[in-house]
Amino acid sequence: MPERPVRIAVFYARTDERHREKFRTSIADMVRHGIEYFDDRGIAPGQPWKEKLFKNLESADVIVLLLTPEFIASRFCMEEEVPHALRRRAAGACEILPVKVASFCLADESPLCEIQWFPSDKPVTERGNATAKAWVEVAKELQRVIKRVRSEERDRDSRRPPNGAQVARGVKYGPPSAAQTDSGDSPLARLERVTQGISLALFVIGALIALIFFLAHSADREKQDPDDWPYDSAGMDAPPSVEKLVRKSNSASPSASRSPEPNKSPFDAQRFTLQESNNPFTADKDKLDIDTGDPGHGTQPQIRSNPGRLADLILEPERLHTPDNEPRILPFEPESAIDPTLCAILLEKERNNLRGSVPLDELPPGSHLCVKTDEGLSAVVEVTENSSEYPVSLTLEVTTAQGAST
Repeated sequence: MPERPVRIAVFYARTDERHREKFRTSIADMVRHGIEYFDDRGIAPGQPWKEKLFKNLESADVIVLLLTPEFIASRFCMEEEVPHALRRRAAGACEILPVKVASFCLADESPLCEIQWFPSDKPVTERGNATAKAWVEVAKELQRVIKRVRSEERDRDSRRPPNGAQVARGVKYGPPSAAQTDSGDSPLARLERVTQGISLALFVIGALIALIFFLAHSADREKQDPDDWPYDSAGMDAPPSVEKLVRKSNSASPSASRSPEPNKSPFDAQRFTLQESNNPFTADKDKLDIDTGDPGHGTQPQIRSNPGRLADLILEPERLHTPDNEPRILPFEPESAIDPTLCAILLEKERNNLRGSVPLDELPPGSHLCVKTDEGLSAVVEVTENSSEYPVSLTLEVTTAQGAST
């Protein structure tokens, strides 16, 4: 299977356009032979440049930073682009190549002090007649980083079982042993083959019995009233699925609503529609505080209608994200059955895979997200509608549980 192209994204200060051109020229042949290259010059007029920028920052395999005094002085570069890149690197989602183009001074507390720059001695533009050679060395260093990315990807692929199958514990892949290929009539060889056949048969029988028991148990559970299902927070007896809880919440009349009784699942499902708008005077709701259910408008995290409250999700034209892109979102497969308490366990277990932003084209109707709120609670968010036409809107089914904290 051919390798997928490695995605490269380049970030620089606007006044350093000449350095971007030099870098782009030095890697021209790599671009010609398959790497996917992005910088802000690829954003067409009329497109939302900031959304395009962060979308490529989120998807790049290698992030190149062209470091100069102008880059260090840029608030946008140092407070938005660099922290996002460092968070993805810490999560193992990308590599960073910081290129020291010109001399600069950093505070000891700067996050850029945590990573090694290239070159480690003189900056690229301070080498006199050897500046062109220095850009060639930068291109070679990028080649080494790309090889490392591809090697790590091949290692991950090699650890996957063939055809996506799950490998049973104790089963090893490799050439058959002498006993397996022995075609003679040795009594020991025949006994070993018979023993292996019996073991396989017992395993299959045991698996069938377990499957029958599981199906029978599930059928009995389906016949019960959902209000009668006990819930053990340790996960010994799973609560009803989010889908059933949503249906129950939508169909219940006000007169039938009641507080959860002891040992009942304290889940609450609500529906919200977020609609993006660039007009601050409209009533469009484009952000949501999950803890209180308060919607709001604007890209700032504060909820104006409820002072002191912060949004957990913000909708922009091409993505759904947390304030400052803090990694608190975990997408999971739509067919997976999950509740807020199990969601809290997943958020803790998969903390290195959490994301701060999800492109809208990855959120078709039926998509599910685990979200950690700013108060530490967990929520299951299901996308029920996704309109990509202007103005962009999302309809979300949000299910929370008291006490489901991470």
